[in-house]
Amino acid sequence: MLADLTALLAIAPREAGRAQFGWLIVEENVLGKRTASNRRLTTRHLTDLYALDPGVAVFRLLRRFWDLDAAGRPLLALLCAQARDALFRLSASKVLESKPGDVLTSADFVDFLNHEVPGRFGEAMTLSLAQNVAASWAQAGFLKGRVRKVRARAVATPACAAYALVLGYLCGLRGQVLRPQRGGEDRGEAGVCPSGCRSGCGGGCSGRLGRF
Repeated sequence: MLADLTALLAIAPREAGRAQFGWLIVEENVLGKRTASNRRLTTRHLTDLYALDPGVAVFRLLRRFWDLDAAGRPLLALLCAQARDALFRLSASKVLESKPGDVLTSADFVDFLNHEVPGRFGEAMTLSLAQNVAASWAQAGFLKGRVRKVRARAVATPACAAYALVLGYLCGLRGQVLRPQRGGEDRGEAGVCPSGCRSGCGGGCSGRLGRF
């Protein structure tokens, strides 16, 4: 979805709302999808992950930081998707608990999903979700490699750190909880719990941010 989001935001006017984004994708086919059904499906996926609505705070802020910091766009997109998608947000604990150099395969994510949400998805769907989750973390710089994905240290730009802090604030986090956590390089880079919880856990919980 990162490539589609990047292409869409490069074309859409700064003030574009959900209806105009939908028009650009479905009617104008600015993303070059082959069929109308694929264009509609892409619109739904992008809306689910990023809202595509300036009336929604997480997207309004994403668009602002996006225009300011091209280098940080992959991580900005990941933070927004984490805020909006509970299942993707759940995967943060799997990735952030690993260390640079650790190998994380699709099978690892399959096992993780089966453990966290047992019986929710069929075998084929679980594998597809695991592959998509791994690809999303790779696009943001947390994993390297095409087949054999190795944990890497993601680089957070100032815009990414600011966006993560705002997401934490929207979830009710205040004071010391928003400070970088010593000893956790990726939590420290982002500045807040990737789940955006209210509990003051400092990272890796299963809080909820999707309503913003």
